[in-house]
Amino acid sequence: MKKLTLLLVLTSFVVSAQKNFQKGYLINTRKDTIKGLIDYQEWKKSPLSINFKENNLPTEKTIVPQDIISFTIEGVETYVSKTFEYEKLPRNFTKSSFGTLTDYAKRTKDMKSQSAFLRLLSDGNINLMTFIDSDDEEHFLIEKDKELTTLIFHVVGISNNATDLNQYRNQLQNVLEAKCKTLYTEMVPYKATALKNLIDNYNGCVDSKKVENFEQDEGRFQFGVMAGLSTSTSPYISRLNVAENAPWFYTPVVGVVLNYVFARERGKVAIQNEIQNYRFETKYAIIGSTYNTLYTFDKTYIGVNNMIRYSFVVNKPSVYMLAGISNLFEVSDKSYKQLIGFGSGDKREIEVIEPKYKPGLIFGMGSAWDKFGIEARFSLITALTTFDNFTGLKKEISIVGKYYIKK
Repeated sequence: MKKLTLLLVLTSFVVSAQKNFQKGYLINTRKDTIKGLIDYQEWKKSPLSINFKENNLPTEKTIVPQDIISFTIEGVETYVSKTFEYEKLPRNFTKSSFGTLTDYAKRTKDMKSQSAFLRLLSDGNINLMTFIDSDDEEHFLIEKDKELTTLIFHVVGISNNATDLNQYRNQLQNVLEAKCKTLYTEMVPYKATALKNLIDNYNGCVDSKKVENFEQDEGRFQFGVMAGLSTSTSPYISRLNVAENAPWFYTPVVGVVLNYVFARERGKVAIQNEIQNYRFETKYAIIGSTYNTLYTFDKTYIGVNNMIRYSFVVNKPSVYMLAGISNLFEVSDKSYKQLIGFGSGDKREIEVIEPKYKPGLIFGMGSAWDKFGIEARFSLITALTTFDNFTGLKKEISIVGKYYIKK
C-alpha cells in the first residue's frame, strides 16, 4: 500500500510538472523584443510568473511581472504586466451580507495589492484586461491614457436578498468619449465576452486597432464514433450457497461520442458522454442432486455513459483518466434455462424478473492523438443473477477505439 501511495504521488508530481513550450516573445522594461519559447499552461488563474527560454540559449528563466512589460504566445494571446489594487469582497451574498445599502457603502474595504500578468482582451484607445484570482473570481481592468482602473462588480446580500451592484457600468460610461457615448453600457453584463465586444466597438469607433485573442475562453464540443471489444463475467450462487464467477464472454462494442471540453487549462478537463451497446452474454450450470440447471443469459442494453475526463498529459499524444456512471436500458432479452440429466432439456423461461434499468460505474485510462483515441476501461454493473436476494456486481473490461469527426 505504501509503494502504491508513493507511486501515485510521484506520478502526480511528474504530470503536474509537464512543460509546454510555445513560440512567443517578451517586451522587457527597455521595450526590447526578445523572442523565444514560453511555457504556455493556458492558465485558468492569472499567472504570477512564467518560464522562458530565449532563442539559441539552453537555459530556462523564471520571469515575474516586475521583469517585463508584456509577453505574447504567438498566434494565441498576450499578457501584460500590471500592479494594481482590487477589493477582495466575495461574490457570495451569504458571505458578503449587509443590512442596507448604506451599510454596504460604509463598509471597511479589504483592498489587495497585486502584481500579475493580466490577459489582454482588447487593445486600443482603451485596453481591457482580465485578472482571475486564487479563488477563481474574475476581475476586469481598463486602461486609458496610462490610467489603470479596476472595474467594480459586487454581489452582496441586502436584507438577505442577493443584490448585484454594477458600479462598473458607470465607470465605463465615464471613460467613453462623447462621439462614442451612444454605445450601450446600461445592461452590459460583467462577463468577458460582453465587455470585450463593448470595448472593441469603442476602439473601432475611435479608429483604434483591436486584438483578437479571445477564442481560448470558449469551450468546444467533440463528436465521434467508437468501436471495440469487451469481456465480462457475472457472479452467481451455487446450490451449495457458494459464490462463483461465470466464464468470461467477449462481445463487440459500438457507439457514438459527444464530449464537451472546458475552456482554458489547455483542455485538461472535459465531460465525456457516450451512447453505446452493452450485451451481457454468459452461461453457467448449477449442480443439483438429481439434475443440473444450465443458465444462459443473453441480454442487450443501450448504455448512456457520463464521465469526467482529466488529461494529465496534453501534448500529442495526450494521456488521460476518466470516471463516471453508466445507465443501462434493456432492449432485448433472450435468456433461458435448461434442465440436464433429469426430465426434459427444453428451454425454459428464467423465473427471476430483472429490472429493465441497471446503473453502473466506469473507470478508465486513455490516450489520444489528433482525431484518434484508445481507452481501456473497467466497469462494475449490477449483476445478472437467478436469485432475488443476491446483489453481486458484474465486472467488465473493455478496449475501445475512437475517431473524432469534430475535434
